[in-house]
Amino acid sequence: MFWTKRSAESALPKRKKQALLKRITPTVSYDDLSDCDLIIEAVFENREIKAKCTQQSEVVISNTAVYASNTSTLPITGLAKASTRPNQFIGLHFFLASRQDAAG
Repeated sequence: MFWTKRSAESALPKRKKQALLKRITPTVSYDDLSDCDLIIEAVFENREIKAKCTQQSEVVISNTAVYASNTSTLPITGLAKASTRPNQFIGLHFFLASRQDAAG
């Protein structure tokens, strides 16, 4: 029950949550990134794949966009070397907490 109680306590009001979720646009097309302020890359933990994704994204994104690489095992400073603008390249790690069973 920890998960349910904790989630309920920290939940955003439904209307605000829906508005935030509408601002997130998943895509597999680089062309869709041109108007984004924040790009979150979430490809396999492979340095070469991430570098290619970074380079192809930077062709279309704005000069002010922040590029975030979702990584948990690769050093972000190494990944930023593929970027032409490492000062706008950040690491981001999504953490999904384990769910607690009510019976457990």
